[in-house]
Amino acid sequence: MIQLAVTLAALAGLWLLFRAVRRALRGAARPSAPLDDLEKARAQTRALALRGAIFAVTEARSLPGYRLEELGVVRCEHRSGNAAELTLKIRAAETYPEANVLTRLSGREYQQRYRAGTGPRGKPYYKTRTRTEWTAVACHAAPPGGDGPRAAWDGRRAVVDGSNVAFWERNSDAPGLEPVRAVVDFLRAEGVEPLVVFDASIGHRTIGRHLRKADMRRALGRVRCEIVPAGTVADRRIIALASEMSAVIVTNDLFRDHPDSRPIPKRRGFCLGGVVELTEPRA
Repeated sequence: MIQLAVTLAALAGLWLLFRAVRRALRGAARPSAPLDDLEKARAQTRALALRGAIFAVTEARSLPGYRLEELGVVRCEHRSGNAAELTLKIRAAETYPEANVLTRLSGREYQQRYRAGTGPRGKPYYKTRTRTEWTAVACHAAPPGGDGPRAAWDGRRAVVDGSNVAFWERNSDAPGLEPVRAVVDFLRAEGVEPLVVFDASIGHRTIGRHLRKADMRRALGRVRCEIVPAGTVADRRIIALASEMSAVIVTNDLFRDHPDSRPIPKRRGFCLGGVVELTEPRA
């Protein structure tokens, strides 16, 4: 009987081990997110990082309150001026890493002759269409006193825009704490110390009830965090903390209404099926 019990226990152990190995192999063979979706998310995040580097576009030659250094001309073709601006921002930031402003934006219409088909006798026939070429001058804009000490920003510290990151999960239209926890874990794995800042409504928007700071710390793995008081704009607190700590900001917000955020490096990113990726810091 004893020998039979030992044999049964050994077989049970082998069965449990087999199931554990099978689960591990199945999990390793199945990616946590489809590769096509990952590539799309990477492309969108990269475009956002480049577009966010350009904080102003103007038809003028100058920008009030800034000293401009011209870097080069960028061009594109678009029917829409708004679409052209987006494309020119990306091309300028991609071509000139120091670019943060576009000046002398202009569009020029011209007639383009193109082959429209082949006639009944095999001869090609042509038509004309109106095209618009847009150009702008990529510049580096700095206050009259200069940019200040860029090396002061410490990439080992990050202020996380928690209410923005809560919307990063690509498979959901609702905010959640899961992407925030995933970003916190990602930063910690890089050796970065995160501080997460939320607006006052984060609890009601994610779990349907008020969350205290202690609740949020436990939910996110005992990370440093703040929940700003009701009526307070979280963006302002995020910018102030990043300036005080010389930290980067993790967000996909462009902070267009906050000029004081412009010198602060930002990290853009996404969360897809638990996979988190962040760009390198860029102002």
